[in-house]
Amino acid sequence: MATLVALPGNQTITVSSTAISLTVPGGAMAAIITVEDASIRWWDDESSPTSSAGHLATSGTQIIYADIGTDTLLKNFRAIKADPPDATIQVSYYIYRGV
Repeated sequence: MATLVALPGNQTITVSSTAISLTVPGGAMAAIITVEDASIRWWDDESSPTSSAGHLATSGTQIIYADIGTDTLLKNFRAIKADPPDATIQVSYYIYRGV
């Protein structure tokens, strides 16, 4: 049975008017991204969102990647603030052990 284990290296990232990406630790296969302070727009296909294009996530939203089998979606994640002020995202990464 696989167990989900937290990886070290939680991240706090400011999301402003330039699209950001994640620094994904090796082996990460799951993540929780919590949006704080303001809304963001995001894509996970490596294209850059704009303030008007991309999935909208408001402050308090959690974006959950679970059992994705690869780190590609995490590495392709991009976010930008939807409107002022800047937003913050909190990111925790996980790995499956015992697979």
